[in-house]
Amino acid sequence: MRRTLALFLFFLCAGSASGQVWQRFGTVMTPLSTDTNTVLFGGTSNQAVLYDTNPQLISANPDGKVMKMWFMGKNDLFYAESNDGIHFTRRSSALLTTTGQPGIWKDGSTYYLYGTTGEPTQTNNGITVWTSSDGITWSSQGVGLAVGGVGQFDHAGLWYLRVWFKSGSTWSASYSASGGIGIATSTDLIHWTNGSSALSLTPSMGGVYPLFVGGTYYLYGACNLSGSNNQLCKISSSDTVTWSGSNTTILPEVQANEGKNIATVTTTSEGQGVPSVVTGPNGQTFIYYSGTAVGNGSAYTVMGAVSAVPLATLVTGSEGAIVPVFPIGAVLQSDNFTRANETPLSDGGKWAIAASPNVQINLVSNKAVATSTSFSSRMVWNGDSWPSNQYSIITIAAFSPTSTVCARTQSNSSTTTAYQACANGNGSWFIQGSLAGGTTAINFAVASPGSASFALNDTITLVAANSVLAFYHNSTLVQTVYDSMFTGGSPGIGLFDSGTAANAKSSLFQGGNIAGTSQVGGFLVQ
Repeated sequence: MRRTLALFLFFLCAGSASGQVWQRFGTVMTPLSTDTNTVLFGGTSNQAVLYDTNPQLISANPDGKVMKMWFMGKNDLFYAESNDGIHFTRRSSALLTTTGQPGIWKDGSTYYLYGTTGEPTQTNNGITVWTSSDGITWSSQGVGLAVGGVGQFDHAGLWYLRVWFKSGSTWSASYSASGGIGIATSTDLIHWTNGSSALSLTPSMGGVYPLFVGGTYYLYGACNLSGSNNQLCKISSSDTVTWSGSNTTILPEVQANEGKNIATVTTTSEGQGVPSVVTGPNGQTFIYYSGTAVGNGSAYTVMGAVSAVPLATLVTGSEGAIVPVFPIGAVLQSDNFTRANETPLSDGGKWAIAASPNVQINLVSNKAVATSTSFSSRMVWNGDSWPSNQYSIITIAAFSPTSTVCARTQSNSSTTTAYQACANGNGSWFIQGSLAGGTTAINFAVASPGSASFALNDTITLVAANSVLAFYHNSTLVQTVYDSMFTGGSPGIGLFDSGTAANAKSSLFQGGNIAGTSQVGGFLVQ
């Protein structure tokens, strides 16, 4: 039996207004042919940004300021300005050659530049300091932070010194080292003392950008959250000693030139990295970062996103977490299996078996039932045309410790490709992308046995919209992941039991399209 319901899907951010989002604007500094490099730092990368007075290239905004960016083009340091923080005018010649990984600070009328020399070889001479009155013409003050002694965490190399906060007459700055993130101190912003040990950070981070807002210390940086590409994340602390972190990215990788679907991981510098977070025009918050789509770090691009939420509010939220309300709307196609037995499940041809090696599902006593202990029973709803944004809801009717029940999207009867969110009888679960051929899959998220408690009449939901995959158990969000491999296709159902096939059953399928949603940074909003 088929039912049609009119519903609406919407997502809200927990604990905040739905506007608390990052909205991407993609590439900020398109690399020139002269930025090409076959080794590290090809393209544009490693930006440092200030919203500041005294523009050098363009006219000021009504508040007298422009967005200023210092960045690497190949192995040299360049400069650009923007009125809106998105469209930049680049100075034609480099400010400094073979110089990079800049950090910028302005105290009074003096600009301080912290960077490495000898790029891209990085001879580990420490962090050099330059000063300037206009941000264009720089005078070297020599090495301001030397490498640590033998056996110290920062002996083998230093990068990315960025001024953080001032306590009394002492400045503190974060810096990246071969053995972790350290805190250096100075009384004049030129001569710095090394930290005694690396910070204990979870997750581990690199190329960090520090903030001190409302009495809380924050670090934005590149985190290796998924065991593959680096992605931007944020952690916080009340004392710089004990840190709490998020396993959710701030800006999920949804674009190829920020590391999306890199086939082979060969370095830890792929994906997203080296963020800068700053308040810009009209009080908006901007985040800039370096993105790369290749595995050897030779082709970077400076990219960005903006939020209408003030920085002081934004940092207190989860930013990259998608915390949606359970789908309570969209037009559904539904099958409650209340009819005569069918072999295979059909409903007048509306169901089709997914491509081999998948096998059929049968309809027995008003339940959809698995038919094999060797292959997954998977079927696709072919009774309608579906947009790319869609969801599938499966109700569990029988379940054993060896059972698996899956909600599937973007599936079809001609190939084995599909997304699926699956609940296992042992309390584990996974979100997966099934690849062509049916024998391999990409696991986007996997939970160990006992992580959840699934029961009869529970629902398993997979929402797939604008590169976001959201897995729900009943009305509770379990996990979100990000992928854009598959588009089109239809919702479907998957059943399997390695002991007794008939132990895996469903009593209801619901599939729907998702109208009026869009992805903005790490959030899905209507």
